[in-house]
Amino acid sequence: VAELHLTVARRAEASDWRTAAHHYSVSSRWPDLQRVLEEHLQTIVASGAFTAAEDYVRRFPEPPRSAAIEVVLSRRASVDGDVDLVNEHARRAVELDPENEVAIANAMAAMLLSGDIGSASLLAGDLGSSARTPLMRTVGEATRLAISSSVDGNLNEIAMYLETFAERCGQDGLSHYERSLSTSVRHQRS
Repeated sequence: VAELHLTVARRAEASDWRTAAHHYSVSSRWPDLQRVLEEHLQTIVASGAFTAAEDYVRRFPEPPRSAAIEVVLSRRASVDGDVDLVNEHARRAVELDPENEVAIANAMAAMLLSGDIGSASLLAGDLGSSARTPLMRTVGEATRLAISSSVDGNLNEIAMYLETFAERCGQDGLSHYERSLSTSVRHQRS
């Protein structure tokens, strides 16, 4: 049975993080579970699956020091409304892996949540211009536009940008981003 769990986990790892995480966790393959969470962090956050990911984080006998785990815990704290904990985990994630774009985007979101608009705007500009993945570049640019539109009052540009981004997220199955963006567009148009 243990070998079957490992076989399923290995086959699922590239395309189905939840299946891989489940089978690695029931097999007590903690380094493999950590790798799955780290490699699929962008999908976990963009799809809103951080609560499911947190369930796997809680299964570690001793959670490892990992930017991915800190991002998951930061996102979970945001669901609970604990801004201090959001910021603490976001800060730790970036300290552990300063090049991790998902950790940087999460820190940017934490800054926005806590009202540090200036720092969030700087991070958004950096992410929008230099992120390695198209999704993270778009997250950065969308955040930069949202912040600037709140200052200069030009809501048309950001609404069109967010609408296009939401459609693309919907096509890519990134439901958390799609819902968040669609809500933003509705608020800006009302």
